[in-house]
Amino acid sequence: MAAKEVELGFAEEISNDAVRRLQMTSPFFPSRIGGIPAWLNLQDLPDSSRMLCKICQKPMVLLLQVYAPLSDDRSFHRTIFVFCCKDGKCHSTNRNDCFLVLRNQLKRDNKFYSCLPPPDLDEINELSVKSVAEEFKPKAWASLCDVCGCKGDKKCSKCHMAQYCCREHQTVDWKSGHKNLCPKLLSSAEGSHDQLLEGNRGTSMNNSKSYLPRI
Repeated sequence: MAAKEVELGFAEEISNDAVRRLQMTSPFFPSRIGGIPAWLNLQDLPDSSRMLCKICQKPMVLLLQVYAPLSDDRSFHRTIFVFCCKDGKCHSTNRNDCFLVLRNQLKRDNKFYSCLPPPDLDEINELSVKSVAEEFKPKAWASLCDVCGCKGDKKCSKCHMAQYCCREHQTVDWKSGHKNLCPKLLSSAEGSHDQLLEGNRGTSMNNSKSYLPRI
């Protein structure tokens, strides 16, 4: 039996101002095409191995995400994510090994977001975009890849600040500018580390992250 109601949406290009960019982040529950995923549950992210194309074994990218909540409280917030391989050679008729569809959902009362709806666009203009950005920090909950926004459980072994999901994305970021930025981050981190040791001598530091080899 056909559905009684069908909701039809059209894609439109958004401007590159701070307010519009803010609207594409998780607290505003966006629907979007391309870019990086705006995850709902920021702790239980899929492992990087799950995000690989089953054909070429390269990381897939976000094709689109659709915010599709249901009336059930268990899915008060609900987003469908569709990832796909960028290599056209992996795409053929009636083959889905180069696609991945994920569902992410949360109750209304959850530890990530307010029970109240996010402000409308006009209200956002009256807010301090900087304060909202400072309040919501996804990386406080999970390590996210600096390139694709998926789970990034590996770090640059030099500066230990840039995070990645795989060696391939580390290479992409290195060539895109991290090669020049890395020494600056390393210098900044060493300065902060020296200050930390000065104030906390005798305190042991433990880091369970695995680091990628240097390029």
